[in-house]
Amino acid sequence: MNRLTDMISNLGAELLFLLLFALGGNTATLVFAVFFGIGEAAAHTAFGIITRKKLRERGMRTIYGPGLATAYLTLLPLSVYSAYALSRQAVSLAGAAGGIVLSAAVIVLLIRLPIMTLGKFQPEYAFESSGYFKKFE
Repeated sequence: MNRLTDMISNLGAELLFLLLFALGGNTATLVFAVFFGIGEAAAHTAFGIITRKKLRERGMRTIYGPGLATAYLTLLPLSVYSAYALSRQAVSLAGAAGGIVLSAAVIVLLIRLPIMTLGKFQPEYAFESSGYFKKFE
């Protein structure tokens, strides 16, 4: 991802969560929250491990990368709470399927599609600095 596609994914997810909150929770939104938080934590952990392996000789000592703290401190606890809420109610097949479809739609529309269409687009302002990774260049 570049900063442009990352911004689309993050802003889109935030707007989606606000919309789901405004509409009220149901089984599908809880299933989505479980998958989304666990998926984000797993993805950021995997990318952190890969990045650390690549940058270890340049001084990187942790698996930290942008997004890891958000994944662990907000989205993963939301997943745990959502799983708890699901365990305290009857879960319909339609609700569970709706959550899986919503999760797939987010992956396609907010992550894969922006990467496929805008992944090579690099506006000048988007890459003025390497940010956190500057110290490992």
